[in-house]
Formats: sequence, structure tokens, C-alpha cells
Amino acid sequence: MAYLFHHRAASLGRLTIRLGVFGTLLGLVIPLAVTSVITKLQYKKADSYGAKQLKGLLGYLQHRREAPVFADLPRGGRRWVDCGLGGTFKAIQANCERLRSDHVLAFTRVIAPNPDCIALLDPRHHQRFVSELTERTLDSFFEARGMPTPEYAYIHHTRETEDATAPGRLHPHSHIVLAGSYEDHLSGQRQPYYMNKSRTKGEDHPDLLWQTAQAEMGQLLERYVGQDWAKHLEQLVAEREQAAQAIQEQAIQERLAELVHVADSATLQQAAPVPDCWGESEDGLLWRGWLVMRSTASDQHMIGVHWQADDLLAGAEDNFELLLTDLDAKEAALYQRELRNALSQEPGRGIAFVRSMAEAFQPDIPPPEPTDHHAPPDFDLSL
Repeated sequence: MAYLFHHRAASLGRLTIRLGVFGTLLGLVIPLAVTSVITKLQYKKADSYGAKQLKGLLGYLQHRREAPVFADLPRGGRRWVDCGLGGTFKAIQANCERLRSDHVLAFTRVIAPNPDCIALLDPRHHQRFVSELTERTLDSFFEARGMPTPEYAYIHHTRETEDATAPGRLHPHSHIVLAGSYEDHLSGQRQPYYMNKSRTKGEDHPDLLWQTAQAEMGQLLERYVGQDWAKHLEQLVAEREQAAQAIQEQAIQERLAELVHVADSATLQQAAPVPDCWGESEDGLLWRGWLVMRSTASDQHMIGVHWQADDLLAGAEDNFELLLTDLDAKEAALYQRELRNALSQEPGRGIAFVRSMAEAFQPDIPPPEPTDHHAPPDFDLSL
């Protein structure tokens, strides 16, 4: 049984009126940078592979599960709206086989209103709105082509949008299956028809389908929402963009606050003291050293250089180079101060100068074993 709003005998005059206001409707839609409806067109070939594809598609459309609120389907799946092609997927498959042309088993279409336009409606009216849009669009489209509407059936789907700016919006739409031929009333014979997009023939049927759907969409929005539906749509889109911008700005502010907190925490940390001396390994790795005093188990003290790789990415471990040992606290503090003062007055002489001074203070200390961070004689940081 055809849907209540299906009018197969719509006149060409009605189509002329509808398409006559098409320019006005586009004048409202285009400034908003919003397309009110999207259409999609495909077909299945009249061969065994096309029949297999159609069978799978019909079963998928009837039993597909989508958004959680629409997950519970009636037993047997969704119900098809029968506009001459059948009310079950088995009947539709059989009729497509019976009414196919030599090349086309069936045409398939999708008519999907913009979710922002749908948001202007009461959700209780979504299915009726999509049904009217589907049937009026097909009738007007084939009238514009000068032929009767072929037998077809369609089914409702409702999903939720998954875009980044406004996910979770309801997106009801219809999937349509049309016979591959139509009944020519003049000849009384079935005739094939095609959906061409040809520059040479001046035909662009996919574009005509979209234009027709746009015009019908505008007329239905006027009836369901009002003459000022475009203004409501503009306000809705602007509010959503403002909300999205506010969320983005909040995220930016939170990130900036986090960076400021990290920066403040870093400034509170005690800065590492300036190195007392520098060294360079044979492979060119730069080391920095600090003159440090350490206690021994016998309550004595020793002085040495705590070395650390300047390039921490090198993964080198810290080293300690002994310079003086077996000192009491006063001696250790005195020698550490003298060595540090000498380095500050002779920064270019480096670690070799420190070692020579340590030998003068305590000549019995054996010379240090060679390490990777000995500064070459000509290593000068004053340059």
C-alpha cells in the first residue's frame, strides 16, 4: 500500500510551480553555506552478480542496526513502504527481476535531509517528513523527465551523526529501490530508462534529482517550520558554531594554564650551579665538572670533580675523579675554596690546571686513571 502522501498523478503544472521557486529557495540556502538535502544514485546490473548485490543490499537495509535509540527493530526488520514494487525484500527482489531492463536490474537512491534542517522539526514528525520528501521528489523528478514514476519501494533509516563539531544529531533518511523499466502508457509496453550524466547530450539526471529534492525540501520546511525556516536554520548553525568555538577556547585556556603551571613549577626548582670546570672526551663529547667535598667512612674528607655529560641524551653516567683525600673538614673546605677561586681567575686553563694544583697540595695522590672527559691542553672556554 502506498504511503499517504504518495501522489502518482501529480500534474506538470505543480512541478512548474515548484521549480519556479527553486531560485528563491537557493537564494535562502546558499548564503547559509548549507545544503538542505543530499541525494545519492546508483544501480545494479541485470546479471547474476547484480542480483546477488541487490539481495544483500535489501537484507542489509531491512535489518541494519544503527543508533542505540533505534536499535530495537520489529520482528522481521524494518517495514518497506510499497509504492508498486513490493513490501518485503523478497517481493522487491522478485519484482526487480520481473521488471528489469536489458542492462539495469534496479536503481537505488538515497535522500538524506541535512541534520541541521531536521533539528528544526519535532522528532515525532521526522518519518512523515522524510516520506513526503521521498515521494514528492521522485514524482517531480520523473515528471520533469516526461515519464511516469517507475514502481519503487523505500525504507526509513535514522542514524546519529559522527562529525567532530556536532556529533549525535539525528539524521533520518530514506533508501529507495526502483524498477529498471517503466510502463509507457502510449505504447503499453515496458521501456528502459537511464540515469545519464552526459555533456554531449546535455543531460545531468543526478543533478536534476538533487535540484528537485532541494526544491521539495524548501517547500516542506515552509509547511513544517514556517516561512522563516531559513532564519531559524541560520540561528541554529550560528549557535552551534559559537558553542563549538567556546569549547575550543576553553580547551586552549586549559592548555595554556597547564603550560603556565609547568613553567612556574620549573622556576621554583633550584637551578643547577654553574660548572667549575669543563672537559671534553676523545669523541668530542662535552663534560661539565663541579669541585665537591665528600666525607669518608673514617670521618675524613676528600675533594674531587663530579663529572656530568653536558649532552644528557648521550646516556653517559656521572663520574667522580678524586683529587685530594684524607683531609679534615677545615683542610677540605680550604682546598676546595682555593681550587675554585683559581678556576674562576683562570677559566681558560680548565681541568689540567686543577690537577696540577691538587698535586702541589698533596703530591702523594697517584695520578688519575685516564678517563673519557679529560680536557685537551688547548681546550679554552674563554674563546
